Amino acid sequence: MGFVKVVKNKAYFKRFQVKYRRRREGKTDYFARKRLIVQNKNKYNTPKYRLIVRFTNKTIIAQIAYATIQGDKVVCDARSTELPRYGIKAGLTLPQEGDACRLQAQELQETAHVPSPEEGTSRPEESCFPCSAIIGFKLF
Repeated sequence: MGFVKVVKNKAYFKRFQVKYRRRREGKTDYFARKRLIVQNKNKYNTPKYRLIVRFTNKTIIAQIAYATIQGDKVVCDARSTELPRYGIKAGLTLPQEGDACRLQAQELQETAHVPSPEEGTSRPEESCFPCSAIIGFKLF
């Protein structure tokens, strides 16, 4: 057996760059995140809104957010614990409750002074608040 050169020596580790913490934890795919949040250059600093749905053990959280260089800004959020005020009393962690939280968050965007799309759309589904969705995983 011949001599095998050690590749990972002190010089190797001096130049080794550690990945971002959320990448190491497997929580964030930065390749996909970049393509999701980058706005077109001809839109000049207009925020690109996205709907984030997070499932916890007890509640569902829906947030409308946009990205800036300093960090993400949350415009408004809705939680499934607020749904009993609207007449929904049971099952606050069901997927149907997540959809109700989404609708509630989109109603809250009107009170948060988020500009709505232009008037005069021909179809009613075009008058909805434009944002892309990020939905967390929940195993049932």
